[in-house]
Amino acid sequence: GADRAERARAFYAQLRGELISYAEHQMQLGARMKDGSTLRDNLQAAVRQGARPDDRLLERLPEHGAALWDTFAALSAARPSGMGGAAAIPPSEIAAWQALHGVRLTGWEIDTLCAMDRAVMAVIAENNRATH
Repeated sequence: GADRAERARAFYAQLRGELISYAEHQMQLGARMKDGSTLRDNLQAAVRQGARPDDRLLERLPEHGAALWDTFAALSAARPSGMGGAAAIPPSEIAAWQALHGVRLTGWEIDTLCAMDRAVMAVIAENNRATH
């Protein structure tokens, strides 16, 4: 019993970490450069010229995280923006998404979505500092 519970906790902790890392890296790869291209475009061009691929290009969505990633992508696409640019996904948006789709996310899923969003917002803030 206790060993099984510990393995489950370890699995979900690892999955959360992988999803956060994936979200962060996808946001970094999508960042626009001064010429309008993305970091992903530039890294892929470097690979075509013979450079070793950046690890972020090789990263794959965690196998058991696809459904939560899809939820995050949908919520992220609807994230509010204001004078300062993109804003964090508000809890009301998560609640509305659940109601609209007839889904009840678990506490772990909501916590993981929020952690992914914090990581993405940190990348956005970093990109804003680098370009201003």
